[in-house]
Amino acid sequence: MVAQAFDLHDARVLVVDDWPEVVSLISEILAQAGAQVETVTDGSEAIHRLAQSRYDLLILDLGMPQPDGWEILDFMREAVPEALEHTIVLTGRRYDKEVRGRLARRDIEVLYKPFSLEMLLELSVRALGRRPAA
Repeated sequence: MVAQAFDLHDARVLVVDDWPEVVSLISEILAQAGAQVETVTDGSEAIHRLAQSRYDLLILDLGMPQPDGWEILDFMREAVPEALEHTIVLTGRRYDKEVRGRLARRDIEVLYKPFSLEMLLELSVRALGRRPAA
């Protein structure tokens, strides 16, 4: 299994996407790699969780209904700016160069849908500042 090649042992991860199928898939793969995963399918609940708890990694869909991923990023910039460098945004849109630059300046990784499971794991390890398992 691909997940065994990546060490996410004991990483606390919050996965936020309004598609339950996507949340379920990401959660399962990250758990197989050793992560402790929490999931939400609502932007308001995501903000509540981020205000109450600290996570090692946030995987966030940008295109959710209100509040959307951009609003969650704005909340994080104000409330938990250190968490931004441990964030991966999911999107099915190909944003223009300016938007991609804004995300890059915040050290936010972008994972485009559809994505490979290996890419999800690679970006997760990188966002956590870890190396792939040997």
